[in-house]
Amino acid sequence: MKKAVQRDMDWQRRYYREIEAILRSLAHVMVDFRIGTDDEDMKRATDFVLEVDANATVAGRMRRLVSSTGRVLRERDLTLRLSRPSGVSTEEEKILSGWARWYLYIWTDSDGRITEWIFVDLDELRRNWPALLRQSTTMPNRDGSSTFRCIPAVGLQQQGCLVHWHRPTRAAA
Repeated sequence: MKKAVQRDMDWQRRYYREIEAILRSLAHVMVDFRIGTDDEDMKRATDFVLEVDANATVAGRMRRLVSSTGRVLRERDLTLRLSRPSGVSTEEEKILSGWARWYLYIWTDSDGRITEWIFVDLDELRRNWPALLRQSTTMPNRDGSSTFRCIPAVGLQQQGCLVHWHRPTRAAA
């Protein structure tokens, strides 16, 4: 594994407890609640049923406010790698093939704190892919070896793909 990739993975791992807390706060999205049927109640002592989405797989990505090249990332785009010289499947290819049901996309501030995140319904993203493509742009990776598709979070919201957008609260002036 390349050192830069390992460094990024190690950086993200530092946040796993916070990421777990975010996903726990979103569990209601992946779990349905219903009252048990009369038959379930009388024959199986089941008054309530929690049905967990069998496909509750979550893709995740974290972005720093300042990139490794020193560029300040003010845009709120979901970026998906769309080309790779090695020929290994890209994130975009995997998602469009049906892998992962949800996407947790996180941004940190200049102090390294998680300040903003979006939770994306990937089934809706796949259904709305043609419209999202029209709103997207591409950008090269910092090393020039691959490219990314950038889909504005606002576009995801307009297409009904955003389940939740957590934004920092602004202090009143």
